[in-house]
Amino acid sequence: MPPSRYSTSAAWRVPRWTRSRAAGVTRGAVYWHFRNKEHLFEALCERHLDRMHDEMNQVLQHDSPQAWDELLETYIRFLEQLAVDGPERQFLSILHLKCEDASDMEGITLILKRYQYLWHRQTLQALHLGQRHGQLPATLQVEQACILQMATFLGLLTNWLGAPDSHDLPGMARAMVHATIDMMRSPALQSA
Repeated sequence: MPPSRYSTSAAWRVPRWTRSRAAGVTRGAVYWHFRNKEHLFEALCERHLDRMHDEMNQVLQHDSPQAWDELLETYIRFLEQLAVDGPERQFLSILHLKCEDASDMEGITLILKRYQYLWHRQTLQALHLGQRHGQLPATLQVEQACILQMATFLGLLTNWLGAPDSHDLPGMARAMVHATIDMMRSPALQSA
């Protein structure tokens, strides 16, 4: 796996309240299906994160002007779905808000690095696609735009997960996604 500047050196531990008791099963039953914490965490990531990656990959394979609009709709659907998908919202809340640093969880850190790398790669591909088809400026500094896009999307997501009643994310999703794309036209992100 290639290194990613978006990785963290700390590992992650799921809080105590999410353990098997909270799920209504015994610890033995959990480990009957999962070899260890890393295997369990990877299964959760696959369930909740692979759908978004798969949808983006399908769209990126088209490489057509219509693919850009489909990518934006994929982001919008993801944000809208969070309001109605309780398990997805709960998993992302734990992932982004309630994980503890722990030096003994290197396997989980590697899983997170892999997903961060995949997201970074797909975002770069999406921005290049937008450039090729004229939806983004040809002078866009794609690497910088990618960092801004990811940070903005992650900030929007984390802000809402921390206080879901503070604003209507599904109602704002379309405007927010298009606003992040408008940022890509800023002179500060264009090459000289």
